[in-house]
Amino acid sequence: MGQVMGVYGALWGTLGSMGRVMGHTGLYGAGYGGHWALWGGLWALPHISPHVWGRESWFEDNHGAALECVGLAASTGPDAMMQLKVTAMMDANICAAINKRMQEPGAEVTPELIIAAMGGEIAPSLPFLTPQQNQHFGASLRRLDSVAQAAAARGVPLLMDAEQSYLQGALRLLTLALIGRHNRGAEPRVWSTVQAYVRGAEQVLAMEASWARRYGARYGVKLVRGAYLEEERLRAHKLGVPDPLHPTLEATHRSYGSCLELALSLVVQDQARLMVATHNEASVLQAAQRMEELGIPRRAGGVCFAQLYGMCDHVSLALGAAGFAAYKSVPVGPAREALPYLARRAQEHRQGALRGTAPERRLLAKELRRRLLPWR
Repeated sequence: MGQVMGVYGALWGTLGSMGRVMGHTGLYGAGYGGHWALWGGLWALPHISPHVWGRESWFEDNHGAALECVGLAASTGPDAMMQLKVTAMMDANICAAINKRMQEPGAEVTPELIIAAMGGEIAPSLPFLTPQQNQHFGASLRRLDSVAQAAAARGVPLLMDAEQSYLQGALRLLTLALIGRHNRGAEPRVWSTVQAYVRGAEQVLAMEASWARRYGARYGVKLVRGAYLEEERLRAHKLGVPDPLHPTLEATHRSYGSCLELALSLVVQDQARLMVATHNEASVLQAAQRMEELGIPRRAGGVCFAQLYGMCDHVSLALGAAGFAAYKSVPVGPAREALPYLARRAQEHRQGALRGTAPERRLLAKELRRRLLPWR
């Protein structure tokens, strides 16, 4: 696959009229209502050499592109967002090594340690890494913190991607460190992502929210089902390790529902902000109904919805017409770099995280419109 750096922008806006073209070269999206938001994303392809820390320039190029994304997002308006993959800033093998160490008893790697390293209070050095790896680790921390700092300064929430399960311990560690450093204001500037198809997702969400609360930081979470199902299953089979994902589609649905209930309860207590990122109509209905029952305002209540442009547009349009904060994400960039991301989304549909028969989908869409637009 080679080493390809891709900058993908995603145009997000509230629902209304469609077909507007943004005034940025190469960025096209659907305009929905009175404002626009851009969720820019930087994704690095996963096939990275184990000796990539010898080519630090590749990550530095990604860092520069991420900073450009911050400026581009900020230029679209006050509701802009940006997504970032940690492995665009740090070698995935370093993340895997940290993740493995964190599973051992008495692991010395904590968010507080990373916060101190990012702040220059201690040298960014881990005893289980080589000197070269530690040098790359330190440079990676500076890159991540620099992007988060730039995003916070421009008022652009930074949504950290979850990526594969065998990296998630390290990614969570780094995300919490960024949350601790940059989420001390009224609203979260760095958001986590929780994948409901991973076993224990509800516990992860509760742990992150609890840590942020203890640390005095605001917590924002994007709740998704997950997009690496085939890769995760194949890896577990090849290595002979337990499958990290829920065994059935129904179990994943239950997990998403439980995570959603927990996140909404935290929103009510003003302990979290939530993005309900799903194409599943039943989950959207659950979230919308529970918001009404809990008294969470449809707008400015700490909850928003998100779908990809071209997928489940009937859901997005119904949400926007009913007054909910609904966003559409439009990846942009060279086709060879955007297509792998879009392929995972299409695969997500095929594999069953979102699958349903056509009659079921029509009924769900009809019920969604009935509940959200009862006057029609």
